[in-house]
Amino acid sequence: MTGVLATMFGGAAAGGGGGGGGGGAIVNPLTMDGNTYFDQGVAGSDPTSAVTVTLYPNGTWSVEAWNYGQLDSGNWFNPLASGIGSSYWVKYTLVGTSGSSTGTNWTTTTAWLPLTSNCQFYVICTSPTNKFRTASYKIQIASDSGGVTIVSTSNVTLICQLS
Repeated sequence: MTGVLATMFGGAAAGGGGGGGGGGAIVNPLTMDGNTYFDQGVAGSDPTSAVTVTLYPNGTWSVEAWNYGQLDSGNWFNPLASGIGSSYWVKYTLVGTSGSSTGTNWTTTTAWLPLTSNCQFYVICTSPTNKFRTASYKIQIASDSGGVTIVSTSNVTLICQLS
């Protein structure tokens, strides 16, 4: 099985969007919108499976899997601009989760986080036995710390599995 299920499920293309300075624009929705990202590990002596999404202060994002490496990447702001994150905040909302509760962990809903540093959310399976966890998130980017002016909304599902 491949690390990215996005090609099977399809993914939305980057749209236009307002916001930003310097003639740039927020990507709305993010190109990961609607995608499902998967990582699979082997239960036993070194059992770990995880998927992490990171938004970076320079206007980029990436999806990394513990066992597969980088699954996807793109921009949340075009064109890239050093320090553009100082004008934006992100919130990850856990929409739903299912699977094993023992030996798994996932990011719960966050507050509005300043994009002045790397902002991450994840799902992880760490147990010597078979585990499976799915977590779906809504990603919102706002141009103010209270989230009044939301400039981008996307949805993504993360899956980790140990077998």
